[in-house]
Amino acid sequence: MSATVEQTNSKTGTEGAEQSTPECPIPPLVSVTHDAREIWESYRNVIEAKAQKYYPMPATFQMVPLRMSIMDIEGVKTYFFKARIPNNKFVNVRIRLSGKAESRDNQVLVESRATGNVDENITKIF
Repeated sequence: MSATVEQTNSKTGTEGAEQSTPECPIPPLVSVTHDAREIWESYRNVIEAKAQKYYPMPATFQMVPLRMSIMDIEGVKTYFFKARIPNNKFVNVRIRLSGKAESRDNQVLVESRATGNVDENITKIF
């Protein structure tokens, strides 16, 4: 199986990455691109509803994506975001765009563990 990893506007190939294995390398986090921010905004309601289950947020609070990474494995583009939540914590958010008809709710996952480090890379597919 071959995987293509995309960071910002450059592409590099990695051979032997298996989607089902936890060792699948997630590229290092980079600044959020304009295109990725548009995807975030189109999924904002779903992201914030899922995050609210783990992290109580005031109704006026909007999560902000600060860092991101992109993986493209066999045509399934997956965006990983590090986003700010209240109390100066950060949470990992995944948006998987498979191209298949599926609900937005199934495309978004918010990790239940928050950290205090915005630059901590995402090391596992959650």
